[in-house]
Amino acid sequence: MLPSFLRDLLVFAFIIFPLTLQSRPSIIQNPAGEDSDVTQLPIPRFKPGVLEVRKSAEEPDLKYHLYVPRSLKEGQTADVMIYYPGVSGVADSISLYRPFAEASGVILLGINYDNLRNIAHIQWYPGPALKDIRSRYQISSRYFLLGFSDGGTYVMEDLASRSDQIKAVVVHESSLWDSVAAWDMFDRRFRDADRTIPILLTCGMPEACASHSDSLPAYRGAGFASIQLQEVDGGHYLNAAQAKAAADFFERYQ
Repeated sequence: MLPSFLRDLLVFAFIIFPLTLQSRPSIIQNPAGEDSDVTQLPIPRFKPGVLEVRKSAEEPDLKYHLYVPRSLKEGQTADVMIYYPGVSGVADSISLYRPFAEASGVILLGINYDNLRNIAHIQWYPGPALKDIRSRYQISSRYFLLGFSDGGTYVMEDLASRSDQIKAVVVHESSLWDSVAAWDMFDRRFRDADRTIPILLTCGMPEACASHSDSLPAYRGAGFASIQLQEVDGGHYLNAAQAKAAADFFERYQ
């Protein structure tokens, strides 16, 4: 007869330990086949016609606003508009673009970065959210970018570092990068950028319009010949007039 400690060991090895393995959350494997400590959440079903706040399955600390238009047809390849909000880091203003989404079949993706400390390790904030969307929908490999206020700096970063993934850009009342031209940084940042990408600057406040107007020569001098400026009604916030200006601009490049 087996000693009691051996019986206990066998019970643990063949019954308890397998059950603990089954109860563990799934682990993502990276392309090299090594285990990562990132927990993969299930991707909840999408709700066309509803503006949702979702968590990334791959990066649970990353939250994003998502609107899938009801007009999007099964099997249709959709464009995606990525929105970077202002200093609040909350992308709820993307709701203004729902008429544009329904009219054009564009999926709206608003990135929330109000918890920068928790998501600072993510190489590109839209990446995990786009991965979620691709699990259900066919989407274009090039995106529309929209940035408001501080969010415009994220757009500038994307324009400089991943312009091969961008269709067109709209920036509303944002700090731009031309102010560092005197430090020989402006051209270096855009050295590898596709300078044929269409860019629209929109503004409502007189001082913002003056600042954007002053920026045009620097961008055109750097090779962004198609950059445009449009004044809209309103102040330092997104509103229906700005949304229409952005939608009209993006529709030209669908």
